[in-house]
Amino acid sequence: MRIDVTKEKCPKPLIETRNALRKLKPGETLEVIGFDPPSKGEIEMAAKAAGYNCEVHEDEQGIWTIKIWKDQYEH
Repeated sequence: MRIDVTKEKCPKPLIETRNALRKLKPGETLEVIGFDPPSKGEIEMAAKAAGYNCEVHEDEQGIWTIKIWKDQYEH
């Protein structure tokens, strides 16, 4: 699943990410693409606090991508 929040400012990217995570099944990955710097930190922090794994990448123009997933098999 992928959501593009490059035209949104905080808190909208976080809200959209939380809504998407509710639909995410174990083993699936959510990719969030954005531009708002505060949202990048908020999304990463919220996802980790909820037990998700995160991988963050940012390009030279400041566009960031956060990949969020839960392990397929949770113990």
